[in-house]
Amino acid sequence: MEPEKEYVWFDHLPARSPWSSLWYGFYKCECAALRSSEPACPVCDRTSPCEPTDPSRPGDPPTYVVPGAEGRYEDYVYLELIEREWKRPALNVEVLPQPHVAGRHMADKVGIVLLFWTYFESRIDRLINLGLSYRPAEEAENLRIRYRSVGARMDRLYKILFNTTYNADLTDAGYAPIASLLQEIQTRRNAFAHGDPVAIDDSLVERLVTALRTEHLSWIAAYNRRLSVLRPRTAVERVV
Repeated sequence: MEPEKEYVWFDHLPARSPWSSLWYGFYKCECAALRSSEPACPVCDRTSPCEPTDPSRPGDPPTYVVPGAEGRYEDYVYLELIEREWKRPALNVEVLPQPHVAGRHMADKVGIVLLFWTYFESRIDRLINLGLSYRPAEEAENLRIRYRSVGARMDRLYKILFNTTYNADLTDAGYAPIASLLQEIQTRRNAFAHGDPVAIDDSLVERLVTALRTEHLSWIAAYNRRLSVLRPRTAVERVV
C-alpha cells in the first residue's frame, strides 16, 4: 500500500495556473496596501469595491478590474523560474564531486534556493524603499549606501526605519516559522557562496518550496504592517 500523498499549496492551484499566480487575487488599495477583495483592507478598513450592475443585463454583472498588486515583472519571472526548476527531471548529482562529509549531500535542485533568495532580496528592497520614501532624499541615499547587504537591511536599517527587524515583524504578525526558515536559508546560502556547496541540501529545498505560499503572505503582511505605521504621517519629506 502506497503512503498517502502529502498535498502542498501548488496542488490546489487551478489547472495550468503557474506558481506566479501567488499574486493573483491581490490588488493595491487606495491607501496603497496590498489586499484581496475580502475581507476589509488591513490598513484603511475599506471593504471590497462595489460590484457594478448593468440594468440592460440583469443577472449578468459586468466584469471590472482594479489596480494590480505589488507583483512586478521580476516577481513573475523569479516564481516561474523556481517552478521550472522544481518540475525539471532530477539530475544524477553523483556525477558531481561531493565532499566526503558523512550524511551531507548537495541538493539536486540547489538553484531553487539561490533563485528564491534573489527574489526575496528584491522584496526586502521594496520594504526599505517604502521606509526611505519618508526620509529626506540625502539621508535616504546615505542609508542606502551604508546598508547595502540584505542582512544589514533586514536588521539594522529596518530597525532605523521601522523600530524593529524584519524577522521580528514576521514573528509579531504570526509568521515565526517563516522567520526561522528565512534565517536558515540566509545562513546556508551564505555558506554555499563561500565554499560549502553541500550547505544547501534536499531537505532545505523541499521545506522552502512547501513554505513558498506562506512566505509570500508573510511578506505582504509585513508590507501592510509598515504601511499602517507610515501612512498617518504627513510625509512632507517623501521622495518617491
